[in-house]
Amino acid sequence: MKKMFAIICVIVNSILTTFPQSYPKYHQLKVDAEQKICEHEYWQALEQYKKAFSEVEFLFTKDLYNASICAALSSDTIALFQFMRQCLLQGVPFKEFHKNVTVFGQFQNLSGWKNLENQSEQFLNQYESRINLTYRHILDSLNVEDQKVRNNNEYFLLHRPESKKAKDQRAKMRAVDSCNYLVIQEAMKKYGYPSERNLGIGHGSGYYFWEPICVWHICEMSLIDEVVKAYLNGEMDVERYVAKLEYASIQDFHYIYSKHAKNDDSFSEEIDALRLEVGFPTSEQMQKIKKYLSETQNKYGFIFNYAF
Repeated sequence: MKKMFAIICVIVNSILTTFPQSYPKYHQLKVDAEQKICEHEYWQALEQYKKAFSEVEFLFTKDLYNASICAALSSDTIALFQFMRQCLLQGVPFKEFHKNVTVFGQFQNLSGWKNLENQSEQFLNQYESRINLTYRHILDSLNVEDQKVRNNNEYFLLHRPESKKAKDQRAKMRAVDSCNYLVIQEAMKKYGYPSERNLGIGHGSGYYFWEPICVWHICEMSLIDEVVKAYLNGEMDVERYVAKLEYASIQDFHYIYSKHAKNDDSFSEEIDALRLEVGFPTSEQMQKIKKYLSETQNKYGFIFNYAF
C-alpha cells in the first residue's frame, strides 16, 4: 500500500509542473473555508473562498454557491452579488436563491438582487451557449446503452455470481463497456475531458457536475495520469477525483475517500498527508464537517459533497 502511495505521489508531482494554475492549492483553501464554516466563522470562510478563487480561472459552482451563502451571512453585498452572478452564468437557476429564504431573504428587495433577477434569462442563455451539447448528446446516448445492459440484473450478479446468467451478464457488460470506451476515447480527444466546464452542471441538488455513469464504468480502463491531469487542470473537483481513483481500485485513493480510514492507525498519517496534498479534508476535518451538519441540520444550505 505504501509503495502505491509513493508511486501516485510521483505521478502527481511530475504532472503538476506542467499546469500553471494551482487546483490543489484551490482545493486546500476551499477545505480551509469549509472548516471556518464549521466554526460558524462565515466571514473568515468567505476570505478563504476569495483566496481560493484567485488561484485559478475556472471555479466550481458548488464552491461559488457556498461562498454566496458566506457573503450573505457576513452582509457583504458586493461579494454576494458577484458570486451570485457567477453562479447564474454557470447554470444555477435564480429560483434557487429565492428558495433559500433563511440566507437570502433579507437581500431580495435590494437593487443588486433585482438587477440579477432581471438578467437571469440572459445569463441562462449565455450558459447554454457555452455548453457542448454535441458532446453531452454523445455521452447521454452511451449512458442509455450502459444502463440498458445493467438494469434488472443486480440480483444474479450479487446473489448468484457463479450462475450462467450472471456470467453471461458480465460478458455483455464488458462488451458494452469496451465499445463505450472506444467512443469516449475519441470524444475526449476531440472535446476534452467530460467536465462541468464543458458540459455544465447536473440538474440534481448540490450543483455537482453529473458525470455520465458510463464514464465511471470505463474508469478501470482509463490511465491514471489522464485522471490526474483532469484534476490538475480543473476539469474534476477533488471529491470526484479521489472517488474516481477509488472506483479504479487504486488502493490508497480508495482509503483516502473511505469513512473508515480514521480507524486504521497504521496508515492514518500517510492517508492524511495524501489528503492534505490533493486538497481533501483529513479524517479529523471530515468529522468536524459531519458534526456541523448534524448540529445545525445544515439550515443555511451549504453543499458538502463528501461520503461520510
